[in-house]
This record gives sequence, structure tokens and C-alpha cells, in this order.
Amino acid sequence: MRELRDPVAVGVHPAEALEWAGAVDRLPAYVPRDVEPQLHSGLRRGGFVLLVGESTAGKTRAAFEAMRLLLPDYSFLAPSTREAVEVLLEDWGAIGDCVVWLDDLERFLGPGGLTLSALHRLLAPHPRVVVLSTMRSHEYNRYRDRAEHDVTGVEQDVWRQGLRPGKWCTGST
Repeated sequence: MRELRDPVAVGVHPAEALEWAGAVDRLPAYVPRDVEPQLHSGLRRGGFVLLVGESTAGKTRAAFEAMRLLLPDYSFLAPSTREAVEVLLEDWGAIGDCVVWLDDLERFLGPGGLTLSALHRLLAPHPRVVVLSTMRSHEYNRYRDRAEHDVTGVEQDVWRQGLRPGKWCTGST
């Protein structure tokens, strides 16, 4: 985590380019968020941590800053696609302390990606693994009780698995 210095590279939305003293800055100074106490507690505990909020509210930046602050010696793993989650699990036995970064969690959910079973496989053998995720509010609402009628088949099974109680630390930005 120490070498991870570019928040934009992990999904933070850059700000409008500002020129100052001849340099272009697209990343303003970090502004602490109200959710930080819950976020920090979740990261210290480990397991699955989900930050929910509106688009461009600062979820990804808050998660990035918190993991760099609290978990500087952890490795950073960021699957790029849903299918990459399964590839990650193939060699999972040798993993030490790490953060599995799932920015925009909904991209990773479902068959061939993150399911409840896959999440258990990520977390069960490794007490010092954090699956750190973000999700926009409207996507999160799709997985709430009132949304069950909107999904069918395999997606409905994934949705139902997601409702089961587990190691969820949800904070809103």
C-alpha cells in the first residue's frame, strides 16, 4: 500500500484541471468524511467493508485514503473484471495481508464473479484480508428487499445471497 500513490489510478474521479504556479492539479487535497469513524473501524476489523453513497460523493477517495493510512503494509489486489475475481481465487492460498479492492462493487457481482461463496473463499482462510468495496446508492438499492421482483434466474439467487447477514460494514458518504 505504501507505493500506491495515485488515487485516480484506482478509480477516484479527477477534478477539473486547475493550473496553479505553472502546474496542473487534478486532485484536490483530501477532505475528511463523516463516515471515517465507521470506515476505519471496519478496516481495522477486517472482512468485507462496503461504502455506499451518491455518485462522486467521495466514496472511492475516502476508501483509498483510509486504506493507505490504516493498512500501509498490506498488499493491494484490484481485479479489473468480474471474471478476474475467479482468477484471483485460483492462487488464493499463498496470499498474506491484503486489500482486495472492488470499486463499483456491482461490476463484480454475479455468476463468474463475486458471489457469497467466493466472498467466503476470499475471507475464510485469511483473517487479515479486507475486501474493500464501494457502491453507488442507486445500485445498492437494487439489492434491497423491494427490488427482488426486478431480477430473475441466477441474478435472483445472487441477490438473495447478498441479503444474508454476514460481515458487512456499510457506511454512507
